[in-house]
Amino acid sequence: MLRKYALLNNNVVSKIIDCEDNALQELIIGSDSVIDITEITPQPFVGWVLRGNQLEIPQGTSDREAFEEKLNDLKSTFGTSLAKICTNKIGARNKILNKSGEQVIALLNTLLSIRFLLEGGALSTARYNCSQLKLVYTEYADVFDYVISEINQFELSNGL
Repeated sequence: MLRKYALLNNNVVSKIIDCEDNALQELIIGSDSVIDITEITPQPFVGWVLRGNQLEIPQGTSDREAFEEKLNDLKSTFGTSLAKICTNKIGARNKILNKSGEQVIALLNTLLSIRFLLEGGALSTARYNCSQLKLVYTEYADVFDYVISEINQFELSNGL
């Protein structure tokens, strides 16, 4: 059965994985410890701390701020990469569809907000905007679906 595990180093969750029990041994190499988090609510994610026998979000203003900064850096790095991929996909689609300059400008002005959201790490808001824009820009629905899918996979992979 597929389970969710937190891999820890120095009592800090360094990675979240989904795997079958029989595949766990080879995936945990290099980790100090492993905790089955399948049934834990809320789900811990990268950066949570093991205190005693409890996984907790880092406490204290400086710990929390550092935690959030690190998490946002992870999200914005991913978002920047995703924005570049999607810009290339949309540029190629515009060329194939032979869009006029005015049509391209209108579309790009609309997409700038999504790019800023992705690059800023605001993945949930970018996902929501893509779900709305794909209803308007149907010629690009597959690109918006790609963004939504990639964000969902990133969040799942990182326990967010």
